Amino acid sequence: MSCTNTNNNCPTSEPCSEVFDAQCVIYTGANILCDNNVLVSTNDTINDVVQNITDFVCGNSGDTPGETQIQIPQLNIQSQNKLLFASIFPGVESNLYLSYNPTIFLFVKKNGKAKIVRDINDDKEAKYYFGGWHHTTHMQGINFPNSNFYSGDTVCKTYSEFPLIITQPYERQKLKFFNPGEFYVYKPNGNSQPAPLDGSVLWNDLPEYYVRGRKRDGFTRSVYFRFAIGIENPDTTSKYPIIFGPLTASIQCKIVREKNPHDGNSYVSYALNHDPTNIKHFKD
Repeated sequence: MSCTNTNNNCPTSEPCSEVFDAQCVIYTGANILCDNNVLVSTNDTINDVVQNITDFVCGNSGDTPGETQIQIPQLNIQSQNKLLFASIFPGVESNLYLSYNPTIFLFVKKNGKAKIVRDINDDKEAKYYFGGWHHTTHMQGINFPNSNFYSGDTVCKTYSEFPLIITQPYERQKLKFFNPGEFYVYKPNGNSQPAPLDGSVLWNDLPEYYVRGRKRDGFTRSVYFRFAIGIENPDTTSKYPIIFGPLTASIQCKIVREKNPHDGNSYVSYALNHDPTNIKHFKD
């Protein structure tokens, strides 16, 4: 490193004779921040300082210098005639994620559970634990009564992964093969088939329906979905093979009565409620 300015280190305008490798010069000042991001830390080498600032200004990842950070956009899910359509929200600065096999993943919410615990006075109290969001394995099904929700036999296929076809914001893509009946059981058909929610079963047969893997009562006749774009992890050594973008707003699928205008009878069907609220076991 050379200098030509006149200062204490360079008393004349002649270039300094000393040249130092930037990896051998240490910054000893206080940490330098931009907002809450530490750009320069005490005892960083000048080489690291220059690299960190360059990465920050150019939008590169601080974990892997020189590697552009992959941004995954958020999806927007809409329904029309009981079909689901996905579109991409704008906001990402790079479409690099499209190079890593982007796929739309479906997530299902597990019910929360109330448990009796001890408080600080060793008195018993009921505490409610909210369920989380889980991706059901594509084409492998979900489980059944008397077992954990995502374990046990898998005899009912579940379509929970959809190739991302759209590439531009606000383009619409139908989620082909999405069938909420895969998450319900209709007892006369057994566990191996999706429950019919197409208006072919009389409303009187409603007690024959229940959500897979949950207690058979009216409270659990709703299923909650969210969606996210997932890409193959560029880091092939990572224990996480898929990187997910942000989840969509929640969607409630509930069983409803649907009257047939031709015969006047009521049948079992379903409705989609976007962004439901005030539900006991529902929380982000």
